[in-house]
Amino acid sequence: AMVAAVAAGKRPASVVLRFAHRDGTYRSMEVIVRPGPIRKQGAPPLLIGSMRDITDRLDEERALRARGAELETL
Repeated sequence: AMVAAVAAGKRPASVVLRFAHRDGTYRSMEVIVRPGPIRKQGAPPLLIGSMRDITDRLDEERALRARGAELETL
């Protein structure tokens, strides 16, 4: 659905997905899809996608929120 929306709307979209790793842990991946260069009329749209692991960033954000809540309590 995200890819169809990008193709129709001509603007980027992103989604964060969680994947189970073989060792039982989970990794968070950000998937970004954006329209590519304009193609000839009638040709299917060209889409460019990328994916990156954002697990560490999300863990740091959670830790910062917890520290902020602790500071507010103090």
